[in-house]
Amino acid sequence: PGHQEHQDKCREEIQQFWGDRQNITWEDLSKLEYTFMCVKESMRLYPPVPNVSRCAEKDITLPDGRVIPKGVR
Repeated sequence: PGHQEHQDKCREEIQQFWGDRQNITWEDLSKLEYTFMCVKESMRLYPPVPNVSRCAEKDITLPDGRVIPKGVR
């Protein structure tokens, strides 16, 4: 697999965190900082819903006066 050093670092972080615990909470998961950075980067590179585009359904005037025309993606 690619990026083995990052996989190893994530595995080590999880094993150190988990220890001899039986259960963890959602709050506990937020402490896995490196692992979450890797997950976020993976999601950035390989989004689960690729190419989701938005299209302006009507002209939109921004507070500074610029206009986003209808149909712009």
